[in-house]
Amino acid sequence: MKKVISILLALLFLLHFDALAKNPNPYKGQVTVDFEGYELREGDMYVGADVNISRLKLPGGKMMIFTPALRSLDGRYEIRFQPVIVTGSERALLIERAQKFDEYEYPQYPREVLVLSRNNRPGNVSFMLQTSYQRWMRHSRLVIVEQTLGCLNGTMSYADGHDRKIYTGNPFEFPPPHQPQFRVSYMTPPVDSVKIQAETYSARLNFQVNRSELLRNFGDNARILDEADRIIDRIKGDTLLTLRRVTVKGYASPEGAEWNNWKLSHDRARTFVTYIHWRHNFYEADGITTFVGLGEDWDGLRKAVETSYLPNKEEILRIIDDVPSANRRKSALKALAGGWTYQVMLRELYPPLRRNEYTLEYEIRGFSAREAATLIRTRPHLLNLNEMFLAANLYDHGSPEFREILDIAVRQFPDSPVAQFNAGVVELENGAYTDAVRRFSMLDMPEAWNYLGVAYWHLGEYGKAAEAFGKASEMGLEEGIYNLEEYRRWDADREDE
Repeated sequence: MKKVISILLALLFLLHFDALAKNPNPYKGQVTVDFEGYELREGDMYVGADVNISRLKLPGGKMMIFTPALRSLDGRYEIRFQPVIVTGSERALLIERAQKFDEYEYPQYPREVLVLSRNNRPGNVSFMLQTSYQRWMRHSRLVIVEQTLGCLNGTMSYADGHDRKIYTGNPFEFPPPHQPQFRVSYMTPPVDSVKIQAETYSARLNFQVNRSELLRNFGDNARILDEADRIIDRIKGDTLLTLRRVTVKGYASPEGAEWNNWKLSHDRARTFVTYIHWRHNFYEADGITTFVGLGEDWDGLRKAVETSYLPNKEEILRIIDDVPSANRRKSALKALAGGWTYQVMLRELYPPLRRNEYTLEYEIRGFSAREAATLIRTRPHLLNLNEMFLAANLYDHGSPEFREILDIAVRQFPDSPVAQFNAGVVELENGAYTDAVRRFSMLDMPEAWNYLGVAYWHLGEYGKAAEAFGKASEMGLEEGIYNLEEYRRWDADREDE
């Protein structure tokens, strides 16, 4: 029986070869593609096609293999799918008999086998293809390849033994790659319940040696007191401010007895406060004024030495820093350069140390957005960050006025993460991506990580962008989660670089 089957198959092959030599394309026009559809959905590529074989006149001993494939336009990539086999009735019978004796396997594992006979004439071979989307598929097309086999184990193709393309579709036309719509917004600063500010001034009043009485006409005391009066009256008369506290600190230069210097600084500070009470109608019971004597100002002396022209200032600084006793410190300073250094210090560095410093602490009332917009350019120090932001929002975000106000805000509050963040958003919106990266990189907060990702994306540093979005997302920032998904959609859909 096996011998009979082999002989029959050989005869079929010879008959096929002879027919092929006479007509190299006997099925031209008999097989057409009536329908092709495609779709990109949820990360998968779907392609459907109907191959019309209703006009196919396939001899009973022949077999045709139809293999669909996705092929890139440049020919670099291809994915082939399971074929559909169409066979004549005689060949199907021979295959069935051969399979019973384990003597036949289909050349390709088919999705479906259709037997063409006089009583069975299927009209279409339908393909529904699905595969994971790859970027090259954006520039690809459907190709259907046909092979014709004339004997059980031999393959006869129409083009020198190669597959014959019976269909080459047009290039797929997809929408443009997804362009991410990153969410960018400004951070609203918190509202300060009370706005307190303070100004500190120095009053180098002149006193007689070892005395604490304040004499208006001694030295230039009149000028110094008039200046202090103008400063206090300015704050008291400002309808936007309420003076809450005046604090006076008395300092002495480090010469003579330490205890006496402390007493002088204390008494002279009290004398100055008494003058303020009298001149500005303050009362001790009001609790507005306080004073303290701080004695010898060694810190002030050290700063003065650092900026002086003294040739041996490094040795002076060593004495100030390393000698613990004030009396021994003074003795060591007097001994420098045979006393010359100390005389220079007494004459030039010590007098400014004998002073009263007074700090005026005041409360600023709150301002509406319109009021803040009026004050932003003339008295920005009276506004808190929230009021500046409200003023900025009176203008369009892309406007010069909006950008100007946020620039004033970051200069007024350079240590504020919120001010720095909003300045970074302005840079981002203006296309200053490198500046935005620099600013956001200084801020360890989820909002900053999120917009750092946006800046990196615009700079083409996609790995850093993904990392930044991921950190913002891990921190639970809703905008960070959204932007990360936008990035992933774009990354999955973008063209090959």
